[in-house]
Amino acid sequence: TKGEVKRYLEFVRFTVEHFKDRVDYYEIWNEPDIGWYCTKYIRVPDYVRLVKRAAPVIRSVHPEAKIVVGGASKTSYRDARECLFGVLGSDAMPLVDVVSWHPMYGTSPAVKQERAYYERYPSFVRKIKRTAEANGFRGEYRANEIGYATSETMGGGHARGYAPAVAAKYEAREILRHLGLDIGVGVPGDNYVIRRLATLMAGAEPVDLDVKVRSKAKDVVHYSFSTPDGGHLVAFWTNGKAAEVDRGRRATATLSGIASEQATGIDVLHGYEQPLNVEVTDEGVVVRDVLIKDYPTIIRVGGTEPKPVRG
Repeated sequence: TKGEVKRYLEFVRFTVEHFKDRVDYYEIWNEPDIGWYCTKYIRVPDYVRLVKRAAPVIRSVHPEAKIVVGGASKTSYRDARECLFGVLGSDAMPLVDVVSWHPMYGTSPAVKQERAYYERYPSFVRKIKRTAEANGFRGEYRANEIGYATSETMGGGHARGYAPAVAAKYEAREILRHLGLDIGVGVPGDNYVIRRLATLMAGAEPVDLDVKVRSKAKDVVHYSFSTPDGGHLVAFWTNGKAAEVDRGRRATATLSGIASEQATGIDVLHGYEQPLNVEVTDEGVVVRDVLIKDYPTIIRVGGTEPKPVRG
């Protein structure tokens, strides 16, 4: 109602005024698609109108603030996807700076009803970008609340609880997959894998590096990054169902367009690094005997000596 909108805008003005020296990102209404167990549901047309009213208030109080919209819950669900794309297709998109959604609550190839969504997720991200940019959006993308519960921490929409090592593997995959797709990442907790990746990936940017992998491992995915010191990171893993123990398959990786005799293998799950055998050829840097497992193995090539990733 008009009265509810008025009160909300007063709340927005007060909140931004109070936090503007400490907070740079403000999301307009988290998870507006959820109506089946709480009262925060807003129909898409009403949500779009609310964004168009609230965004100018935020700008007037804190012009440098980043305004976040979307916030759709678990986008493996159809209702969440429909809400998100309803917002992306609206005339509110030129007014905001960040599109947000919640892609993974325990989603993996081990969950039969979500397997297709998991496997096709990169194409889903490309559709998000196409739709938003076709409607005037020129900002950032952020996947928030990426989490994998264990049997002890189940709840909050997670499809199942995983063994701790398996949960950590999936979380490492999704952090790196999103960063590789140029999507910011928000995670709801803190663990050793998150800390190690935060250290390792600080300042890294996704790049389209020509990478060839020769291995008997199946369903291998990889993402490449540049680092501020002029080096590169390449993350590999097999994208099927993760197990508590995976001994991996040997592989030879060729990284074209790079000429460096320095390479380090980094294991963010167990927290160790080791030098790798490198050969510089006309094709680029050839790294032999890399183990590809069901969680990210990272090769760092060039740049300065890697920072410790133990956490």
